[in-house]
Amino acid sequence: MKYLSKIILVFLLIPVASQSQPIQEQCRPFNISIPDFTGPEKFKSGLLWEITRNNRVMGHIFGTIHVDDNRILNIPVEVRDALDSSDYYAMEVVPSAQDAMDISMSMFFMDGNRLDLIISPQLFDRTVGILEQHNMGEDIVALMQPWAAYIIMSYPADMGIILDLHLLDIARKNGAQITSLETSTEQIEIFSDMELDDQVRILADTVCHYDSMLSDFNELKRLYLNRDLEGLYIQAQKYSFEDDEVYEEISNRLISERNQRMTMRIVELLNIGKAFIAVGAMHLPGEDGILNLLETDGYTLLRKY
Repeated sequence: MKYLSKIILVFLLIPVASQSQPIQEQCRPFNISIPDFTGPEKFKSGLLWEITRNNRVMGHIFGTIHVDDNRILNIPVEVRDALDSSDYYAMEVVPSAQDAMDISMSMFFMDGNRLDLIISPQLFDRTVGILEQHNMGEDIVALMQPWAAYIIMSYPADMGIILDLHLLDIARKNGAQITSLETSTEQIEIFSDMELDDQVRILADTVCHYDSMLSDFNELKRLYLNRDLEGLYIQAQKYSFEDDEVYEEISNRLISERNQRMTMRIVELLNIGKAFIAVGAMHLPGEDGILNLLETDGYTLLRKY
């Protein structure tokens, strides 16, 4: 899964409790398979790509991973050179105080509903146990929407400054102009627009397989350090459930639709000045990956790292 924004809770909302009946959820086993890699073979590996058109360098695109591992924060010289020579720096969403406020508000029920009323006591207790590692107590978790609880537990509890923000800090010191490829609202709506039953389904699946998810996170880091886009592509899709429509929709909205949107905005930026584009590495490979979309649009991409 999946590349999502890190969220900081800045205040607590206390709505009136509703009389909702708990949604019945159970732990269910997942199937493991090795999906076929789709898309051009040349985009199977590599994190930094030079973008040219008509023999002119337009910029670079760099695949990131949203972690704070020192091995990953040690930026390769090829990446640093490309960043230092750029007039613009673009990332998925440039964080702001207003974004943090908007995200925080969207994470909580505003209609009188409560998480502890719509899921079983067993699932709620396990959710609290996981989110306590993120310094969130039972009172806060009880007011959270299921998608928000899922997002937070999808990342390690001890996250520091992640790679994308480290690059942002360098770009600002370089005097580059900073821009976002998406809005925080666009990112939030990927999950907040889901039916409540589907939100509970993905929360239950994550809680039930939490240990496997943490183990997979380490595997994702290993693949990233090896610059293995094919491996990242396969790892992200190797799990499935008997009823997988929810995840197919999430994958479409989280990857495919966002790739189309971000590519359109990347092209607009490339036409303005030399740009350094930082996006999650999961968005690069595949037939509907950003690399293939840019090439289809007439750009030439050369692997630099």
